[in-house]
Amino acid sequence: MGLLSARDVEFVTRKWIGVSGGYLGDFSYRTHHEFYPDYCGIEDIDPYKLEGTTRIALSTSCRTNRRPGRRSSSVAY
Repeated sequence: MGLLSARDVEFVTRKWIGVSGGYLGDFSYRTHHEFYPDYCGIEDIDPYKLEGTTRIALSTSCRTNRRPGRRSSSVAY
């Protein structure tokens, strides 16, 4: 079971954050890295290890339980 539905991910990326040229709005790689712990309370995603644009990386990490770039953790999803 995914964390968010495909529709929810589209809403967040396109309506809330915004997309430009395949990338998330004004996200830099640094702010993308800070997004997960600061706004989602998720500490175990390393977006530097995610493949694709920041938009693709966010979409992938929000829609799957087995998130790429996930650091080892005892937390179960």
